[in-house]
Amino acid sequence: MSTKRLAVQLRKCAEKCQARCCKYVTVKIDAPRYKCDIDEIRWFLAHESLAIVIESRLWYLQFDTRCKFLGESNLCSNYENRFDVCREYDVNNCEGTDGEPPIVFRTVEEFDAFIERRKQGRKRRAAAKSKRNSKKR
Repeated sequence: MSTKRLAVQLRKCAEKCQARCCKYVTVKIDAPRYKCDIDEIRWFLAHESLAIVIESRLWYLQFDTRCKFLGESNLCSNYENRFDVCREYDVNNCEGTDGEPPIVFRTVEEFDAFIERRKQGRKRRAAAKSKRNSKKR
């Protein structure tokens, strides 16, 4: 990578998104299907520095923790020897610079409100389907 391109990428990362990807770790989890799954997610959210993230219909458990190589200016102090996962990351596809933002839950209450909205939406769709089916008869 050219020095000029590298400088542009680093500036974009440090200024535009404040190096968000260097301030958390995510682990993919299954979308909740059962009451016990919902309860487990609620339990996760009862802990500090955790979040649930939905991005492109995929669910993640996010641990808010800063990389030990992230400097005060939001630049990597280990850039030349950074991890492969960091090398593969494209700053142009960063959640801080491009694309639709993910859905993020940081509290049990936020998640409960989401689940309630989802239940209400399902009830409305079921009622509308039932109404359409009764008209066909």
